[in-house]
Amino acid sequence: MSSNPPLLSAGPSASTQSTIATLLPSGIENQRNECFAIAVVQVLLQCQPFTNWLTLFTGYTRKYNASSQLFPVAAALSSLFDAMSPPCVNPTLPTISPLMCAIRKYHPWARADIPDGQQSDAAIFLGILLHCLFVEAEATFPTRPVIANFLYSMYKTDFDATHNGVILLDISHHKVTTFEKALQLSLKWSYTYCPPDMLFMSVNRNHLEIQKIRKHVNVPTMLNLSNYFDSAVGTNDAMYRRSGVVYHSGATFWHGHCTAHVRLSHALERDVWMYTNDRSCRHERDSACIAAAGAGRDTVLVAYEKVDEHLLEVDEFPEPLPRMLPDEIMAFSDQDGEGAATGGSGETGEDEDGEHAMTETDASEDEDESPPPAPAPPRKLTANQHKRLRKKMKRIGFAHIPGLTDMKFLGALHDLDREQLCLLLARISAPPIAARRQGLKRTQQPWRNRHRIRSPALSLAQALALEFRRHVTQQPNLMLTITR
Repeated sequence: MSSNPPLLSAGPSASTQSTIATLLPSGIENQRNECFAIAVVQVLLQCQPFTNWLTLFTGYTRKYNASSQLFPVAAALSSLFDAMSPPCVNPTLPTISPLMCAIRKYHPWARADIPDGQQSDAAIFLGILLHCLFVEAEATFPTRPVIANFLYSMYKTDFDATHNGVILLDISHHKVTTFEKALQLSLKWSYTYCPPDMLFMSVNRNHLEIQKIRKHVNVPTMLNLSNYFDSAVGTNDAMYRRSGVVYHSGATFWHGHCTAHVRLSHALERDVWMYTNDRSCRHERDSACIAAAGAGRDTVLVAYEKVDEHLLEVDEFPEPLPRMLPDEIMAFSDQDGEGAATGGSGETGEDEDGEHAMTETDASEDEDESPPPAPAPPRKLTANQHKRLRKKMKRIGFAHIPGLTDMKFLGALHDLDREQLCLLLARISAPPIAARRQGLKRTQQPWRNRHRIRSPALSLAQALALEFRRHVTQQPNLMLTITR
């Protein structure tokens, strides 16, 4: 992909700085450790396709006198957007608590993923929010409104519910050294007719390890995915521009703070960005900082918005991302067969802190390269080691989890310290731990209501099999969420 020009060639003039200040949305009060949701909402507010959909949806509900009980999440989100939209005349900052309460009350399956008063992942919250809106839109309008007269009847087609799908972009493969190569590998079997209006990419920086994965990732400013959509082949109809970046600063996944860089959609100039941090929203004037937005070790979510080719200059057109040939696809074998997560010694560079980083040149695919050795199987435990492990798990409250008698995985558990063991088991059975910390009674524990949970929790043996089969490493995975 060709090099992209910086987003801002020069800062805005002094005459327009006061006008830009009036276009900034208001901040949001962070009351219960909800910075991850605030950053996502600030990004969605400036996504023009999403705001158009929300305006259209609320317009239909008012036109047909639909009760707000049918769409509580959409109603809370619309009220929050109205309170945040400029000009902000109310001195009291809005809060995101009504939106979070509506999600937890009317969609109880999401309680385990976004527990009350605890830090969560921005990408998980985004997926939950979009899914809730999709469910409410389908329940409110099971069939599209009909326009009828004495001659014919026709269905309105300008309303479409927001839905999303997830495509994993795995950069832990030892032959994937660039963002574009990971995107090619992920979309190699895809076939979609129409390009969506919004793209969301999530960098998964939390895995089995306690510490957050701080690998440097470069995110391009422009994307040209014309070769991956049937209606856009040979054209520039699938051009995407970066519109928002969410950061998470902190050493671990459960601690830290989320901020965001957001591109203003109603600005007078072409590219005007703001930096949002809960209560404060300020205009970003540093062009170098804006051009490098998304490239770093704290990026967790990147938003792309479809842009018309007539609004761009000719020199801004990036080269279309080519599709992978069958020979190239076969070169990328399964991770379980080649040990993809081990990493190549001569294919990835190391940054100044000694951590692996993605380079800008493709790695040479040497056919004579011998595959790395397979990971050693977990060792068996003696009777005393098994007894000590059971005592350690009993002290942290995991004495009666199904699957603990499986000796195949207890050898791997014995090598973990207490913090790593707590992290692994909390990932497997998060609802019981959350309920125990809240002091709920046995009849009030949400995981006992099986009909209210989307899927039952995995047993310890199944979860460990999935985790160790992925060959856990210190490299993050990218996830591309395509929203229709």
